[in-house]
Amino acid sequence: MIQEEFKNDVITVIKDWFTNSGFKARKLTDTPTDALQVVNKRYCDANSGGVAGNDKDIQFNDGGVMGGDDNLQWDKNNGSLILGDGLTLGSVDIKGTDGDNVSKTPVSLSFLAGEGADYQAGGSIDFTTGSSATGGWGSFLNLDPGHENGDGGQIEITAGDGGSTSGDGGGITLTAGVTYGGVGGNVVVDAGNSDNASTAGKIDFNAGNGGEGGRIQILAGGSNADSTDGGVIQIQSGQANGATANGGNVNIYLGTGTTNRGRLNITGLPTSSAGLSSGDIWLNSNVLTIVP
Repeated sequence: MIQEEFKNDVITVIKDWFTNSGFKARKLTDTPTDALQVVNKRYCDANSGGVAGNDKDIQFNDGGVMGGDDNLQWDKNNGSLILGDGLTLGSVDIKGTDGDNVSKTPVSLSFLAGEGADYQAGGSIDFTTGSSATGGWGSFLNLDPGHENGDGGQIEITAGDGGSTSGDGGGITLTAGVTYGGVGGNVVVDAGNSDNASTAGKIDFNAGNGGEGGRIQILAGGSNADSTDGGVIQIQSGQANGATANGGNVNIYLGTGTTNRGRLNITGLPTSSAGLSSGDIWLNSNVLTIVP
């Protein structure tokens, strides 16, 4: 008897709470009309968004919905990030955010290869432009530092140092392309100009110090075809176009040593002036002679 009365009291309390709280019982629905309705699996499956784009497309927020594009893909099989679909003309830009001179500073981009463990080579960073089939041409690799009203940007290519007890310093090699029917490629290292009274950019070639000092070697390409000349090495100092200004110098400094100074060795000089032009140097009975 007591249990029956207790059960009735509990039911009464629950009924009163539902009545006074404004709570409404709601069933699962696939057509919700207010924020308190509970949706069922059919509604979730139809509105989950799914995967956007094609296979390998990276997913991103595209105006509030899931997006994917063939211009941005990840290939897990070979660990490649793919930019551009090859179907449309144009370029793919990787760009840091600009500064606004108020609250934002320009964002820098860094490409860092992984470090190797003991007796293991460090990772490489390769910049390789596209090749071309017959009748086309290879693309350009353009390193263009910023330039504005202040100082021009710098391009620094630094080889790695050797170990403190062993190991050689790293080298830097600039190699122009080889050809089998046309003209060999050029390697051009050009310092930036200055349009005002400031100093124009300079080019420094510094070989590393070591047990044996590093070497700077500039080699022009050879020719294997008939009636074609070997490559030219041209070193040209800058012109001065302003009033009372001097042209740039070409300076060659030989290193000092505790025993002997370094040597300047020029081999293969012509021994006759035949076929030479004004300014050419030839060896006249072991005397360097300049053609007037």
